Amino acid sequence: MAEINRSLVAKVTVGAASKLSKIRVVRKNIARVLTVINQTGIIYKKTRAMRRALAKHDASIKPVKPRGISEHVLSILLAAPLSL
Repeated sequence: MAEINRSLVAKVTVGAASKLSKIRVVRKNIARVLTVINQTGIIYKKTRAMRRALAKHDASIKPVKPRGISEHVLSILLAAPLSL
């Protein structure tokens, strides 16, 4: 950004053709960099809490109850006498 500011000041004071063409080159370079950043999504930092938070869909999913022996069946098994 500093380079384009210097070129704009030189354009006002001197107005040399080389300075005018350099302004266009610098603007094109800035546009290229911003295009790459926007397309690749490099800037995604946000805040630490936002990065660690679950997505809305993931947060709304309720956990499945663990499958195993239910308390009722377990009480029947423990109450029944062992026969060999």
